[in-house]
Amino acid sequence: MNSSGLDRPSSEGQTDAYPHDGSPYSDQRKLSSSPSTAQTKNLVGHDVLFPSRPLSKLSDAEQVVIFLNQVEEDAIAILNQNANLITRKMLVPTVEDAPLPSSSLQQQQMSTSPPPPLPPRNFKCAGHRGFASHYPENSILAFQKALSSHVDAIELDIDLSQDNVLVIMHDDTLERTTNGTGQTRSSPWSYLQTLLVHRDPSKDYADCLGLTSLPVVESVDNGIPTLEQILDLVTVNAHNASPVEVIIDVKDTRDIHIMDALQSLLSKPKFASILPRITIGIWEPKGWLPKLESLYRALPTLTRMYIGRESYVPYFWSQVDNFSLEKQDYTTPSGKEFIRKAKDAKSVKLTAWTVNHANEMINLANDGLDYIISDCPALCMQVRSEKMHI
Repeated sequence: MNSSGLDRPSSEGQTDAYPHDGSPYSDQRKLSSSPSTAQTKNLVGHDVLFPSRPLSKLSDAEQVVIFLNQVEEDAIAILNQNANLITRKMLVPTVEDAPLPSSSLQQQQMSTSPPPPLPPRNFKCAGHRGFASHYPENSILAFQKALSSHVDAIELDIDLSQDNVLVIMHDDTLERTTNGTGQTRSSPWSYLQTLLVHRDPSKDYADCLGLTSLPVVESVDNGIPTLEQILDLVTVNAHNASPVEVIIDVKDTRDIHIMDALQSLLSKPKFASILPRITIGIWEPKGWLPKLESLYRALPTLTRMYIGRESYVPYFWSQVDNFSLEKQDYTTPSGKEFIRKAKDAKSVKLTAWTVNHANEMINLANDGLDYIISDCPALCMQVRSEKMHI
């Protein structure tokens, strides 16, 4: 076998042009195929290898040698040609090598780079009337579930019973959320605590209900809770978990003397530790704003809030610490301007209600709101933690 690994053939009756190489298998090695007729007609270089004899006089073995020599020369030529192409490509940039325009480069980077992180969302999630999407609103169970879900705040409404007990109730009347009848203000506490409290079947909580595996509780039979009971829950919770804020909504349809009862309750020593986390919200300036100021002078660690529509903001601008507006008020041009002014003031917080859809939460958060009140606080907390895109 020669250096190329090919056998050296010889034709019958012809002397082998190559000497015996001494291998014990040298006489047995035969070339498996020889050049075809078309190939032998085109053999070149025979005059260099065998100058004394014409091509027609060469043996098959000699013709094979010439053929292999030509193949080797052709291979070298191809390699040289490729080398030249590579050299030219390195020296002369082609269209494919040209640098991308800035816009194309940006598109390429966008397609390969991870999306930029979203701005931090530091807003707080407040459970509207506790956890109204899954449990009867303003019930003890709704507040217990909100606290166990680690919400930042709970929002609730208060009214006075006939015997001046501060109770948790949104409507002036009992029919929508309980099995009772009549006005809360005309009912004694002994009656209110016996009522069945149920979810409002008219409200659509589809976004919230599809989010968690939490069971939906339609009704509870432990009556309308008092504000003191809920504040007791919050006080105990403060020792076991992160502190929870309480937003107390005082409707302008209530008896204005409810503010006096509120001051009396909050002045109890057992609530001193949670006063800095309690917000009192009112709707009307006339009559109510002086009452709020009186309460604030007595308990200066409280937070003051205006609840309502954007049109009343000028009346409260320097009188409160937090503005709680309906969510759509923040989407108008004047609402956007109000957000800018509030952020410039720095000491003013902004709250939106009632926000039950993820895309609304994200938009409000991106606009810089501080609190989002939702019937489904679990959804609110998921939006904040996952920083979902829309």
